[in-house]
Amino acid sequence: MNSYITMRPHHLLCLPGYKGISYSKEHANNWDRISKLILQYPEIRIKIISGQDTLCKKCPNSAEKNVSCNEKWIKLLDEKVKSLVGLVDNKIYTYKELSSKVKDILNPTKHKSLCGDCQWRIYGLCKDTFSKAK
Repeated sequence: MNSYITMRPHHLLCLPGYKGISYSKEHANNWDRISKLILQYPEIRIKIISGQDTLCKKCPNSAEKNVSCNEKWIKLLDEKVKSLVGLVDNKIYTYKELSSKVKDILNPTKHKSLCGDCQWRIYGLCKDTFSKAK
């Protein structure tokens, strides 16, 4: 294992609301593994990157399988998250630090504005992720 996990900025919005529902068993198992790892080790090192990250590895929509997510929209979302949270590509943070930054800035209105029509938000899987009343 690397001394860090690579992560796209928008996945910082996805992880707190992750509920184990995914495209495939292999993809869900990868997300399960990473989400458990960061909860167990909040000081784990995360390298912010552009493009496919550790969480994308087992995705059935990965570019390696010649099927991709709406990469244009995702790149735009990544840039919005980087700007909003103050992240730098290729910089290494702890997950605890990243999670704290996101929680301090995000609320349900900003979350809806950022994620818009993302299928997971529409399904309600992360609807209350950034509610301060939690």
